[in-house]
Amino acid sequence: MAKIPEEKIQEVINKADIVDVISKYTNLQKQGRNYVGLCLFHQDQSPSMIVSPDKKIFKCFSCGVGGNVIQFVEKMNGISFPEAVVKLAKDYNVDLGDFEKMNFKKDPYSAKQKLLFEINEEAMKYYQAILFGQKGKEAKDYLDKRKIDKNQIIEWGIGYAYENNLLKHLVEVGYHEDDIITAGLATRNDESGRVYDYFRNRVVFPIKNRDGYVIGFSGRVLTDEKPKYLNTRETPVFKKSEVMFNIDWVWRNKERYQYILVLEGFMDVISLKKINYDNSLALMGTSVSTYHLNTFKQLKKPLKIFLDGDGPGIKAMFKMSKALLTENIPFTIVDNLTNSDPDELVNGGKQKELEKMIDNSVNVYDFFITKFMQNKDLTIDLKNEIINKIFELLACEKNLITVDSVIDELSQKLNISKETLLASFKQKSNKKIYETNRDQPMIPTRQEYVENRRQVNKITPNQAKKVSLKSKNDDMKLSVLVSLVKSDDYLKKIEENISYISGSGPKSYFYQTLYQTIIGYYQSGRYEGNNIEKLVSLLSAEKQPVLSTKTDELIKILSTPSSDLKFKNKFTEQELDDIIYQAKLEMFEKEVNEVTKDISKIENQLGNQDLAEDKQKELRSDLVHKLNEASHLLKQKSCLIDSYTTKERKRR
Repeated sequence: MAKIPEEKIQEVINKADIVDVISKYTNLQKQGRNYVGLCLFHQDQSPSMIVSPDKKIFKCFSCGVGGNVIQFVEKMNGISFPEAVVKLAKDYNVDLGDFEKMNFKKDPYSAKQKLLFEINEEAMKYYQAILFGQKGKEAKDYLDKRKIDKNQIIEWGIGYAYENNLLKHLVEVGYHEDDIITAGLATRNDESGRVYDYFRNRVVFPIKNRDGYVIGFSGRVLTDEKPKYLNTRETPVFKKSEVMFNIDWVWRNKERYQYILVLEGFMDVISLKKINYDNSLALMGTSVSTYHLNTFKQLKKPLKIFLDGDGPGIKAMFKMSKALLTENIPFTIVDNLTNSDPDELVNGGKQKELEKMIDNSVNVYDFFITKFMQNKDLTIDLKNEIINKIFELLACEKNLITVDSVIDELSQKLNISKETLLASFKQKSNKKIYETNRDQPMIPTRQEYVENRRQVNKITPNQAKKVSLKSKNDDMKLSVLVSLVKSDDYLKKIEENISYISGSGPKSYFYQTLYQTIIGYYQSGRYEGNNIEKLVSLLSAEKQPVLSTKTDELIKILSTPSSDLKFKNKFTEQELDDIIYQAKLEMFEKEVNEVTKDISKIENQLGNQDLAEDKQKELRSDLVHKLNEASHLLKQKSCLIDSYTTKERKRR
């Protein structure tokens, strides 16, 4: 990709008004020759960001982030430096010539998806116009009761679907009936063939994706009609398992937040933003999906889970906690001590009580141990129930020290010896916690490690049989390669799992470099898929010998009958998931085998009676380390199998 000339970059910096640019994101106050404001890159409580129009720079004296106007736009919008230059050049009339047409990345959306976004956007505007008109009085009265004012209506794009008039409007402004149905805004009666509005007589709340496009709506009825809430049905852009209300705002502003609040409903998010908790997301329900978990990981912020404090809410939090622990996502739980949801607390004037609950969010184990014991007689049956539930969570825990601490806490609160709990935990799960004396960290004995490994390996063939994977190392790599050559459908997932997919065989480095390079071509817009000649041409020009000298080998690989078949057949996401699972499983097995060899080697050395005492002490320390390492790997392997098996059951 050609580089923007330095003089053009400097011209953009000189012409762009840095105060004007930053003022679009935060309020700035003049202070002498400079301006001050709240920093947008951490949770700033008092203005700590200085903007100097003379030096054309900004600097936060709290978190240390700073730079020029281009770097601000780059960080604030999550785009590359060249993209930020082009964006500012357009805003401030700097002629970049052909550089303005630079293709930085392939558009992630198809023409069809863009059309649906456009239709949804028009629907949102129309719904809001109806709300502010005469027909919207009843809906406005309802919003008044929910303490949602005009500014909030505009901010969230809230509207009113009145009777059966949206379809007519959308057709009049030029959209096709079939596209409106595909967008989920209208539906056709199978018997009569008549088409009518999907949302009728409902207050509608637009739902946006991470990039801020309207993907669907949630409609709230004003009467006792059921269902009370109606969401857009599944469409090419609206997937119920891939929805998070307010994700567009949180994603843009994630650097500012110390943590992310995870709520149940969008009304909770709307109310909490009124009291300055704009760092909240709603799952639009209580189920957590793979999409949610991946998004949480990408946000790279601790979570505070704040669901309803009733029975179903506790049950949902327990299920969610297992998923978060398995994925090693840091989180705490807000203990909702009331019978109200966050929206009701805000509108009921209990802001201070709510703030205190959020500030004092608790560890997952403390939360559930307290909940399971609360106001109950500790009978033998109840103790067993509590132990089984906490063991379910511990089975997903990655930190052995945490496991040890939780066992200690259970022992004290249930008045059961730690040894008994340890023995019970070993019996009930394949994740072993090992006893020790009081002065030493808990370590596994050799016999317990061997039994643990035997138990985990024992379930692996059964699980593999259920998965029925046909792909082996070379075939797996080839399947992923052909998928990348054809399209960028699974680019992100492949990129996140390259090290696993590439494996550790003789061609591992070649495949890993090849995958990374092709992904880079897609991201820079140099390759758009399904063009082997173009790809070979790009690779031949590479400076890396592993690529430029092996293009003949690549052509040979892609010309085999096996490759031809893969090019003809559609490669599904399920196949990719199977390959990633198999690759991870093989990696764990390989690492466990290597550590086992190390353990045997150390034990053989310890069998030498002539070893000096210092050397024996050193070897025993190494043995403890290796036994813990092996146990941790076996735990991860077992969690991987459990997680995959659960997904398989859901698929069926």
